[in-house]
Amino acid sequence: IPADLSARIHSRKAIIRAHYRINGTIFSRLATHIGNSHIIYRRTDEPVTSATYGSIQYIFRTQEQDPWKIAIRAYLPNPTPSTEDPFARYPDFPARLMSKDLSDHLEIIQFDDIQSHFARWVVDDAHAVVVNLTRVR
Repeated sequence: IPADLSARIHSRKAIIRAHYRINGTIFSRLATHIGNSHIIYRRTDEPVTSATYGSIQYIFRTQEQDPWKIAIRAYLPNPTPSTEDPFARYPDFPARLMSKDLSDHLEIIQFDDIQSHFARWVVDDAHAVVVNLTRVR
């Protein structure tokens, strides 16, 4: 398995998938499909209302009977705090300004932690705009 995943899960064996479908929604690792790798998720230690934007690096399990898990890297916050988020004044428009870069830290989450997919547009050398793609039903 990849060295970064092995170091994070403390195992040299894992079953890795390219994508996973839940209720008709496809989630993919970054190397398979960049758009389907972009997810908004909730970290276990954060409030239910919080949202973290990240990219799926691996979909894996260490034993055949274990549930599938996700290894993800979060997008970094706005790298230039002096640059105002132009979307902050529009609470009903689900966009925000963030860094275009991912954290070096690999996090492990469950599929239940996923809130939705998001779209991302790199607007300059440091920033990207992300838009929550939650479906309204």
